[in-house]
Amino acid sequence: PGFDVLQKNDVVEVYSNAKNHLSQTWDFGDNTISIDEKPTHKYSNRGEYVIKQKISDFCKLIILERKITIN
Repeated sequence: PGFDVLQKNDVVEVYSNAKNHLSQTWDFGDNTISIDEKPTHKYSNRGEYVIKQKISDFCKLIILERKITIN
């Protein structure tokens, strides 16, 4: 599993590569959460953020992280 980030200025789109999961949650690192499959998020402030993807299935929880910089 993993995810891709498409960033344009202060807007990011995230895409999951995970398959066969029960649920997933996106945490954008600025107190914003999404359960959308392919969410888009606009950051209000500059800085470094860690985007987390939390994937769960019947047996486990997987947390993946990617650091981004908003200029």
